Amino acid sequence: MRSIQRMLTTTKRKISLVERERLQIKLGKLNSSFVARQLKAVEKQNRAKYREVRFYEKKKVMKILNRARKISDEANRTRELNRANELLNYILHFPMDRKYISLFKNFNTSDSHNVGQQKRLERERNGVMDMIRAKIKSLAVVTQMDEGRQGRSLEEFRKDSLREVRLQLERDRIVQGKKQLPL
Repeated sequence: MRSIQRMLTTTKRKISLVERERLQIKLGKLNSSFVARQLKAVEKQNRAKYREVRFYEKKKVMKILNRARKISDEANRTRELNRANELLNYILHFPMDRKYISLFKNFNTSDSHNVGQQKRLERERNGVMDMIRAKIKSLAVVTQMDEGRQGRSLEEFRKDSLREVRLQLERDRIVQGKKQLPL
């Protein structure tokens, strides 16, 4: 990566426009893969760091979920089940590139400093919950589209999917300037 940056910035060697563009594309790909690797490393570190906290919170939420299933009143049961499912989704789908915000962390409310901190954590937690709700909703829409296959049979759907993959591979080969291989 550094050698490509040096090559692009030095004036000693004249580089043609085509070569310069190719190097810039290569540098962009290297930068994006570097950022992706850093993000994976942070996610792996946070996954290990917050594993135990998430495990105990999941146990607590499962107890809440089991308690909610035993409620006899239908309205209260559905409300409690929805609340417990949201808490479980929070634990399962929390983005691992962030510091985990515990669901059940309570502060002493008599201390004014803790009250402000509690409110800040609630705002952050609600923001993450909204993000998770949107993510789950978009996944549900995509799943419904995949299951329906827009009225095509499974065999037609597979053929069309294979055709789309082949077209994408051909486009990638043309962009990269590689010789096209038979499919």
